[in-house]
Amino acid sequence: MREQRSKSVQRKLSAAGERAPPSVVLLDMIMPHLDGAQLLRSIKAEARPADTRVIVLNGLAKSMVKRRCCGYSGFLRKPFTLDELLTAIQALK
Repeated sequence: MREQRSKSVQRKLSAAGERAPPSVVLLDMIMPHLDGAQLLRSIKAEARPADTRVIVLNGLAKSMVKRRCCGYSGFLRKPFTLDELLTAIQALK
């Protein structure tokens, strides 16, 4: 089931990439039916690296996330404030 959902997400990312790649993706690492690290790899494989920046959201420490994945542009530990989110997005420029 998880693999099927992952392929569905990959198809949607591919279709979205044909239009215009997103400039920023907010990616929660822990989702009910999809592995965030796997999705990050899919995003990076589908997108041109300079076009899509990924901010990882997680309740764990950044060091724990680094062990599972790489290639993200920013990190926010949950819970975070709107100001923290805006600061993280502005830091990507």
